[in-house]
Amino acid sequence: MTGSLTECWRRDGYLICPGLLNETEVASLNADAGRVCREQRGDAAPQDDEVATRGALAIHFPHKLSPLMRESMRHPRIVEILTHVIGPNVKSMQSMLFFKYAGKPGQAWHQDESFIPTRDRSLTGGWIALDDATIDNGCLLFLPSFTCTYSWASVAMISVLPRPLV
Repeated sequence: MTGSLTECWRRDGYLICPGLLNETEVASLNADAGRVCREQRGDAAPQDDEVATRGALAIHFPHKLSPLMRESMRHPRIVEILTHVIGPNVKSMQSMLFFKYAGKPGQAWHQDESFIPTRDRSLTGGWIALDDATIDNGCLLFLPSFTCTYSWASVAMISVLPRPLV
């Protein structure tokens, strides 16, 4: 399996790995996102997770606030894939938790390397969709091989979706 993933990575500049995290892991991350939002806002009243997260756009470095999110950055299946496609020197430098409800702003087309430059152009982003991500509801989009053809920013993404794109 990893041989074909490496070929896709080199050809397209990104990977989609449906099911890399199971539904229980995704549900735990969603619940933890709600807890982090409540704590950051100082909400004393109990709320369900969706209500708690609707007031947020993003939380930067949630791995500093949540042991679960920190451990997810080191998830064995994610590290295994990264090791196969970019090599053994896998390191993590930041995390971000974005909330993309209908009507909320999204991100413009960009390459992360432009904003987080690395000396060896080794930046690789990992994206975990905690909700179903579809074309209709505004999933992350890629330009195949765009990241492979520009030496100034050879950036790639691994998308770890709980379910396949529809």
